Amino acid sequence: MTEVVKMRILCNAAGGFGHLYPLVSLARALAESGHDVALAVPEYFAATARETGIETIALCADGVAEPSAEYKALQDARLPVERGRIALGRYLDQGVRQVPALLDAIASWQPQLLVRETTAFAAWLAGEVADLPVAVFDFAPTPGKLLAATAGDLFGDARAAVGLAPDPKLASLNRWLHLLSAPVGWFSPRVMGPTTHLFQPIPEPAAAQAAPEWLRGADDGWPFVYVTLGTFYNTTPGLFEMIFDVLRDAPVAALATVGRDVDPASFGRMPGHVRIERFVPQAAVLAHTDAVICHSGYGTLMGPLRRGIPVVTMPLGAADDTPNAARVAALGAGVALSAGERSAGSLREALNAVLTQPRYRQAAARVAASMKGQPPMRAMVGFVERLGIERMPVLGPVPA
Repeated sequence: MTEVVKMRILCNAAGGFGHLYPLVSLARALAESGHDVALAVPEYFAATARETGIETIALCADGVAEPSAEYKALQDARLPVERGRIALGRYLDQGVRQVPALLDAIASWQPQLLVRETTAFAAWLAGEVADLPVAVFDFAPTPGKLLAATAGDLFGDARAAVGLAPDPKLASLNRWLHLLSAPVGWFSPRVMGPTTHLFQPIPEPAAAQAAPEWLRGADDGWPFVYVTLGTFYNTTPGLFEMIFDVLRDAPVAALATVGRDVDPASFGRMPGHVRIERFVPQAAVLAHTDAVICHSGYGTLMGPLRRGIPVVTMPLGAADDTPNAARVAALGAGVALSAGERSAGSLREALNAVLTQPRYRQAAARVAASMKGQPPMRAMVGFVERLGIERMPVLGPVPA
């Protein structure tokens, strides 16, 4: 049996549950394999990251904060094609601001390599400055040529700000190891590069709290519908209210999780078949679920699709919401409602369709089956270990 070479691995997330959770599952798997693992996150998100039980390093930097309500509203109002560049600009700016703190963390914690999520650009920059290999867990990959053409100047400015040489083709972004985790056909072949490897979607991190007792009987009788708008655009004005208007009269049992910053009582009295909570572990909820209504976030979508559950998606202001919703529709695993189609009538019709028309559940089941044929997260851990040991790009299959 090959002995594991113990390493110190520092994982970097830009903030936000959808960015942190994929890294948490991978970080725990790495720790279970015998490695020392820590999370490096913005200071404002450090308390949340510590709740995972993983050692957390707070990156203190002026000007790095949770997105404001004004920013979220502006993003939701912009055309989808405009959102990507604005979001990239913000993430890059915040990444640059955190580089000094991350370099200090690297100097004191002494990791052998870094692992970052898509938007955690502090690790991209600091890794190159400190000459450390960086693995990328990428939930929103973009073809390199397209990214360079549409936002190359933003990446160039970020590199210049920390004293790095220009990289006009952005080859450094995925230079070492590029990890994708999604159903077959979810990502375009154009995003596959020399170091890209495709795996099963990472399972939700194990919850620190048990599922509530009432959830066990929630699916008795009527179909059970789970509603979530994530934790970033969950305060989009009027959207939860519209969803609840539909659910009040629908022959379903429903649970909506509205986020820790929203008071369930603010929506008024609900009928007995509709329950509103701030948070319930998604994995526990999905064990009872027949359909999901959501905002098209990557982490939210992977949960039901792993289980063959059809979805109704309503993309909001996140840059990857619209392409994610389009992928759901293309795979036939649900109905996508664009901002222009967002109404009680269209939602009622879409929910009825995914619950009563077998083709949606059948398509979702095909997606789930395709995932099972891909390498599991255990294999992802092996690739990260190989990067840390060899300090060489971990090459994947030659892109078609």
